[in-house]
Amino acid sequence: MAAAALASAAGRPAVIGPTAFLAALLALDACLGFGVPFLIAVRLGAPRTSAMPVILLATALTLSLIGLFGGYAPRLLRQRAGQVRLVTAACLAATGTTALAAWTFDAGRMVGLEWAVAAFGSALLGLGGGRILARRLLARNQAGIHAPRTVVIGGGPTGAGLMAKLLSGDPSQERVRLLGYVDGRATPAEDGSSIAPYLGGLAELLASIRCGDVDRVIIALPWSAQAPVLELISQLAECPVQIQLARDPTVEFVADRRRFDRELLRGGLLHVMDPPLSGLPSVVKRGEDLAIASLLLLPALPIMAVIAIAIRLDSPGPVLFSQLRTGFNNRDFRMWKFRTMHHHLADPDARNQTTHNDPRVTRVGAWLRRTSLDELPQIFNVFRGDMSIVGPRPHAPGTRAGGRVFDQVVGDYAARHRVRPGVTGLAQVRGLRGPTETEDKLVSRVDSDLEYIENWSLWLDLRVLAQTAYAVLRMKNAC
Repeated sequence: MAAAALASAAGRPAVIGPTAFLAALLALDACLGFGVPFLIAVRLGAPRTSAMPVILLATALTLSLIGLFGGYAPRLLRQRAGQVRLVTAACLAATGTTALAAWTFDAGRMVGLEWAVAAFGSALLGLGGGRILARRLLARNQAGIHAPRTVVIGGGPTGAGLMAKLLSGDPSQERVRLLGYVDGRATPAEDGSSIAPYLGGLAELLASIRCGDVDRVIIALPWSAQAPVLELISQLAECPVQIQLARDPTVEFVADRRRFDRELLRGGLLHVMDPPLSGLPSVVKRGEDLAIASLLLLPALPIMAVIAIAIRLDSPGPVLFSQLRTGFNNRDFRMWKFRTMHHHLADPDARNQTTHNDPRVTRVGAWLRRTSLDELPQIFNVFRGDMSIVGPRPHAPGTRAGGRVFDQVVGDYAARHRVRPGVTGLAQVRGLRGPTETEDKLVSRVDSDLEYIENWSLWLDLRVLAQTAYAVLRMKNAC
């Protein structure tokens, strides 16, 4: 009943979600930043072939600077003066850099000063107009625009006071969609029941997070009991949610400074951690996945057709093999590969990992595994949103290392699922692929996966892709 109530509250209609809002704003900025100056340049007689690369460079620099300095963060989008300063500074810096590049490559004469000044002014006005529109949309937060779906842990006096403040419209608090509170005690505190719905215990909260119904969790427990608070943080750190602590000024809180960033936020909340690849990085990452998958699809189609024919001629059975894998937010999905084993010997539950010279593998399958071409159908998993091009490789539920299931071997194993799994990953280009006969092999693989999650960047993805191409040519550790 409690889980159903939480899902129902989380499912209240919203005009636009946070990621979609950021994607739309980025697209609007790109259109205004490039389109308006380009039309003005053409109107003023500048040659299109000269104007296009110059304006593309200026637009890319402007949007990069805006994103770098937090121009897509909801709090800054609500600040009129902050937005004006940021957009103006970004346009000036981008224009100056572009002018220097144009002068260096002798493009200034072809472009002309008149339209360059007009293009800068129009870009500044266009981006400023987009910011005004975004600010007005965010102001309509009662409709659910960009408001994080929030659950409070603790229904005692601290939790009740926090929930009352969240619902009071206090300007020091970021607006949220408060779903209710959970309480893990045998006898839940009822102080908050008159303020927000009681949603059950920690198990119900974790289940709802796995369903994608919760964006933020605020722990509102007395800091005098520090061990339970740290245990909660440790469990929630494996989930793709934002974690905050309701500040208790009467108790000094001692936490592991190496793991938790305890920056004091407005409204008496301590920021513990954000989910990786949230906000603008999630938009960039998804755009990267779709762009690369689209580029790969056309040349891959004839190759996949030839592979399909070879599989059918080599052994009876279906061309494709699907297996249940654990993906983002601990949700299972069907991952597709070309079938490389004899159909009657296939192991969809991954009870026995494939070994070198495995007799279950067909002749064509052995070649596909050596070249990694059996992974090509995962391009469609990327389009479906189940996977990314680069990320931690997904494992089948119940897969073992040294006789034990993976999450028993590595305590932080589930933290890999805070991002979408990948067709390739940092562990794979380091040679950490193939069967995990020992626990040490799994530990090294998970360490690389967590390193990738913590240090993600577009350049890291491009480097992994380049190293993947090299590793495929070497056919190392494939079996």
